Amino acid sequence: MGAGKPPGGFAAYPTLAQTQVAGRVPVQRNVWVARTDGVAVAVLTALCAFTRLYQIGKRAKVTWDESHFGKFGAYYINRTFYHDVHPPLAKMLIGLSEYLSGHNGTFGFKDDYPPYVNYTFMRCFTALFGIALVPLAYATCHQLNMTRRACLLAALFVLLDNGLCVMSRFVLLDEPLLFFTATSLCSVAGLQNVRHRAFSREWWCWLLLTGASLGMVSSCKWVGFLAVALVGLYTLEEFFAMYTSRMPAGPVVRHFAARALCLIVVPLAIYAACFRVHFAVLNRSGPGDAKMPPAFQARLRGSPLGHQPFAVAYSSQLTLRSQHAGSGLLHSHPHRYPGGSQQQQVTGYGHKDSNNDWVIVRPGRGGGNGTDGPIEPVRHGDTVQLVHKNTQGMLHSHRSHAAHVATGDYEVTVYGKPTWKDANSDWRVEVFSEQSTVSDGGLHAITTQFGLRHVATGCLLSAAGARLPEWGFRQTEVSCSRTLRAGAPSALWVVERHVNDRLPKEDLRSMVRSSFFRDMVQLNVEMARSNNALVPDRDKYNHLESSPWSWPFLIYPMRMLGSWNEGDIKYYEVGNPLLWWASACCCCAVLPLRILYHLARRQRRQPGLWAPGELRRFWDGAKLLWGGWALHYLPFFLMGRVTYIHHYLPALYFALLLLAFEIDDWCRRVPGSALPNAVAACWAAAALAVFCWFAPLTFGYAGPISALKHRQWLPTWNIYVDRFSIGAAAEAESAAATTAFDGVDRAIAVALTVLCLFTRLYRIGRRPVVSWDETHFGKFGAHYINGTFYHDVHPPLAKMLVGLGEFLSGHNGSFAYALGAKYPAHIGYTFQRGFLAVFGALIVPLAYRTCRFLGFGQAAATMAASFVLLDNALCVISRFILLDPPLLCFTAMALLGCAGLGAHRRRPFSGAWWRWLLFTGASLGMVASAKWVGLFAVALVGLQTIEELLAMYAGRSVPARAQAAHWAARTVCLMCLPAAIYVASFQLHFALLRSRGTGDFRMPSEFQALQRNSVVSRQPHSVGMGSHVTLRSHLPGFGLIHSNDSSRFPTGGGWVVAGIAGKQPDNWWQIVSTRTPENDTAARPAVAITDGGIVRLAHVSTRRWLRTGVVRPHNAHQNRRVFADGNATTPSVWDLWRVRIVDDSSPRATDRLYAVTTRFRLFSVATGCVLQATLEPLPAWGRRLSELICSSANATAAEGTLWNVEQVRDKRFKDADFRQLVKRRLLRDTLWINREMARSNNRLVPDPDHYKHTESSPWTWPLLLYPMRMVSWADSAVKYYEIGNPLLWWASTLCCLAYPLQLLYWLLRWRRGHSAWQPGELRRFWDSSKLLWGGWALHYLPFFLMGRVTYIHHYLPALYFALLLLAFEIQCLVRWYLPRGAMWPTAAAAIAAAAGVFLAFSPLTFGWDRPARELAHLAWLPTWNIVTDPNSAL
Repeated sequence: MGAGKPPGGFAAYPTLAQTQVAGRVPVQRNVWVARTDGVAVAVLTALCAFTRLYQIGKRAKVTWDESHFGKFGAYYINRTFYHDVHPPLAKMLIGLSEYLSGHNGTFGFKDDYPPYVNYTFMRCFTALFGIALVPLAYATCHQLNMTRRACLLAALFVLLDNGLCVMSRFVLLDEPLLFFTATSLCSVAGLQNVRHRAFSREWWCWLLLTGASLGMVSSCKWVGFLAVALVGLYTLEEFFAMYTSRMPAGPVVRHFAARALCLIVVPLAIYAACFRVHFAVLNRSGPGDAKMPPAFQARLRGSPLGHQPFAVAYSSQLTLRSQHAGSGLLHSHPHRYPGGSQQQQVTGYGHKDSNNDWVIVRPGRGGGNGTDGPIEPVRHGDTVQLVHKNTQGMLHSHRSHAAHVATGDYEVTVYGKPTWKDANSDWRVEVFSEQSTVSDGGLHAITTQFGLRHVATGCLLSAAGARLPEWGFRQTEVSCSRTLRAGAPSALWVVERHVNDRLPKEDLRSMVRSSFFRDMVQLNVEMARSNNALVPDRDKYNHLESSPWSWPFLIYPMRMLGSWNEGDIKYYEVGNPLLWWASACCCCAVLPLRILYHLARRQRRQPGLWAPGELRRFWDGAKLLWGGWALHYLPFFLMGRVTYIHHYLPALYFALLLLAFEIDDWCRRVPGSALPNAVAACWAAAALAVFCWFAPLTFGYAGPISALKHRQWLPTWNIYVDRFSIGAAAEAESAAATTAFDGVDRAIAVALTVLCLFTRLYRIGRRPVVSWDETHFGKFGAHYINGTFYHDVHPPLAKMLVGLGEFLSGHNGSFAYALGAKYPAHIGYTFQRGFLAVFGALIVPLAYRTCRFLGFGQAAATMAASFVLLDNALCVISRFILLDPPLLCFTAMALLGCAGLGAHRRRPFSGAWWRWLLFTGASLGMVASAKWVGLFAVALVGLQTIEELLAMYAGRSVPARAQAAHWAARTVCLMCLPAAIYVASFQLHFALLRSRGTGDFRMPSEFQALQRNSVVSRQPHSVGMGSHVTLRSHLPGFGLIHSNDSSRFPTGGGWVVAGIAGKQPDNWWQIVSTRTPENDTAARPAVAITDGGIVRLAHVSTRRWLRTGVVRPHNAHQNRRVFADGNATTPSVWDLWRVRIVDDSSPRATDRLYAVTTRFRLFSVATGCVLQATLEPLPAWGRRLSELICSSANATAAEGTLWNVEQVRDKRFKDADFRQLVKRRLLRDTLWINREMARSNNRLVPDPDHYKHTESSPWTWPLLLYPMRMVSWADSAVKYYEIGNPLLWWASTLCCLAYPLQLLYWLLRWRRGHSAWQPGELRRFWDSSKLLWGGWALHYLPFFLMGRVTYIHHYLPALYFALLLLAFEIQCLVRWYLPRGAMWPTAAAAIAAAAGVFLAFSPLTFGWDRPARELAHLAWLPTWNIVTDPNSAL
């Protein structure tokens, strides 16, 4: 791949070094619009103005967020300071519209608009920004070099979207935000279009316009920073292109300086300028004062802080503000701590309230008004007490109780009475700095920063911004810190409000200084805190809210007003469904899949979808449009705040343009212009029709809503009826009970997943050689491409995923995957390995979510997921084409489903409960369909279910009918659904493998007859005397009757006749009558074999008869032996067999014997016993073949007594097409292949006479005694070693072994009455630990009962449970024995230790291509064969 090329064959980014050579790149004329374009833009803009302004004043009531933003705009007219979560630019524009409309700022924007408020003009003003989106969309598409047809289509899509239209019709911030987002996109598109004319006047204009747009979009709403991210990524791509094109350093520095100036400095300057104007206009005291520093408040007109006593004296009433941004005012209220001392709470509160008032007194003097005696100022070093005015308690701290959130701090409370002499209520004033010119060592209002040191403990009163839980009303915790230094912002306080009637009030505005940048930072911090506090209320149904996943599919539109009664003018925020769904498909599927398909074709050295020139154009447009959509949409999944559907509108703008871009790209492939123009016209007409269909709800509908019932296209839409208000309380309760999973959790999960993907994919293609079991599973995956049937010991789902990876990589199925063979160039083995590595990476977020469901804290869940991430064995097993990554992924999904189901067990039959029940059942079906060890997960969920059902029965709290419903639900979801998925995987397996292959001989004859090119499918159907046949038993695993000339019973009694799985020449027998074989063969027509007929069976190769006698078999001693003996000249009564036909599945069923379709039994004429197949193997002299016996006649119920003719050779009969005679029977074939798999699996026994370094015993796995070499260990080979993280393996083993002892100890203490468990705590511990320890035990202990060969990677599913249990036990120990707040440091230390060991062994995980002796220091145990194999002598 050439330097500077995007991966997979995308054309190189146009080298910016070419700008230094004149004439190298053709100059493009960057004219925005030609005359025809101007006419088109004018017409479209006029149409857009009509749709946005038509009946815009129809509803004369304050609608939706007009109550907020209209009021904020009025504040600019009144010049009163307020606080909001958004930057000020868009709100200042709303204030400008109110000013131009003549509004005097007196209306509070509640209910109806009064006559003196020109609300229509205000709405029209904001609508202008929405109208401008249409010409901007046209211009953007023009800059992206799209055809005029596509430009028109994109502008029409923006014009005809109902969601964009209805949002433009009210006084909201969204339209300015969308306008500046569109200008940012248009500007960066224009900048891209002139990138080859760097530093030209036009280039500078586009660059400055881009920077200005970024500054304004960021100043409207913080989501505007997503546009900044888009431009930033584009700029990084440009610099990468400069680097790869080896541009000289001088031009690169110039480019960097230009972009730093225009794309960093200019946006920041505009952002700061907006706040500067904001502060300059809002110069009066208002409702937002409390969020700002006291110095800022004092300078506001009308603020009481500007006129108050300056020097603080004893008996003064004070309010104290923390200097830590966002911590607020010192506050107390008559609510007590639920734990600790259980005294009155002290918090930091961000609003002005009478509970913020404190009286400063000398110790023991009480809290009197101080109306007599001299005035004593408070000075540095004084010991004081603070009396809470409303509750008359004293600010108090003590050593005996720790803070509730802050680690290592003491609790701060309000306790006692002012007359008490309590040393724990004494505080020493320590003045830190003085901003005024007065420096007398005293305490002054606003200007003095001081600390309060607790006299008894020496700690400092601090408010570090940590939030208390719900019992603390989510206010800031105030604690007494032992570790903070004097002068730390969280330990500094300022007197904000000072009241003392004995002191004169002074004008403090001239004494205080306020820094603009400090005020701006403070306001932004407060905006962020307020924004983070906008979390959804799980206890209250809100029809306005919706989740980000639902936005592209328009699942939950929004009513824009609370009242939905007849007569009300109703507006509904529903987009144009055609455009939303089409754009969602384009963004989520069509474009990514087309790019993947192009990359796959280029990887196979085939022509891509785009020619090089077209690819450049396509890449320039797609990266901006799809990148803009992704950046404006995906971050909402990480946000914990409440979200609404209108948050999707900026992403929708990019999606609509991308939809037009994709349509245009498809139309370019069609020759001529008639058909493409017709396609574009159809799209435009369809969009117009849908827009008109929903127009009543866009322009305002006053009639009965029942008339629009037919417009409710989806059941989730609440146009006519709000389905989600029914039973919403139960759903809210379910969501509240589930462990919270907020934006922080999502960010942690995403970060861990990205790290895991890096560890799994880093240098994954370093070894281009078929390694270890890739020789099996790679070959099996190729069978799905070839369609040839094969046999294996595992179910097919994971192997089908392997085949899918090979198909997506472009493999044609021709490579044989021979062990040690080098992958040819056309095999995308790196993609195949990476495809499966994704499954291995998914267990990390699954582990995190599981732990949160099981009651883990964020620190413990992060630790558990990190343990999974940092295990070397889990990492290295994910880097090859194996079945283990899908198995581990599905196992993790099953555990997650079980945990989620347990979290919702108190709300049975709710929507969430059903979802997790179905998820669990589907996961069980998939894990069982990947490998049979997945049945251990089924056993785990089964035991959990049995425990729940028994608890219902024993508790007698659930009625019998409800218990029956629980049984039925679990039976359907946890039994029927997994079984259906398991069978469906085999159905797909059979459907894909329709040709003859290496595994046909293990399947029933009817199955083989339906395979393409099978020898069974084209042969005679009739069978007669003299026909040569092969006989198959209906006992799976036995195969065909076989004899040869080399195997003989050692005790005499003839040659061995047994069952063999494969097709061999020694499987053929001739059916003859009591006459000679020659007479039977010459008979024409052939003599049919009928029910009750007597025949002989002559072995074709040896000419011996199939006989029975009086000798006992080798294994079944109560029956008779079957053997081959005699010849054609020595017939005997022991050779005679009577045919008894059981049934025939063909349409021509009669009492005759037919090939394949007829099932029959063979009875010995001499003894009356029936010929029966068994699965008992003969010894070595019998080649370990399955023994054939003749059992008593009453054994006919056994399936081993049923036989059919599989193949026929007889020229007297014509060939028949068996695909017309037999039908595929899914359940029979599935059961058959599973029994064959079990028999093959049981034969995988270790060879005691041959040492194999890859095998190990189960008892060694948890101790990591025998890791495994996965590849050749030659010095020059890239070596991989299947070794786990020793720290994690040994610690998790100790945890799993100690857990039963721990339970026993607690049980004994409970029986003696010494249990310290609280009932709820014990329940939570048991719910989590039983799943994790039970999962470990069920996935590990059964291997001790297996006789098959075992490897260390069989322990990995059990290890997954063990690692989660280890994190759970660490969390429990920290909670029991360490102070509050120690969890995160403990988790960080554990993760750091695990990461250190992971990195130490990483050379053997990511591949080591140097001599192994250089890693001798990693051989921690003598049994580890990193350098030499200590056991090879064995």
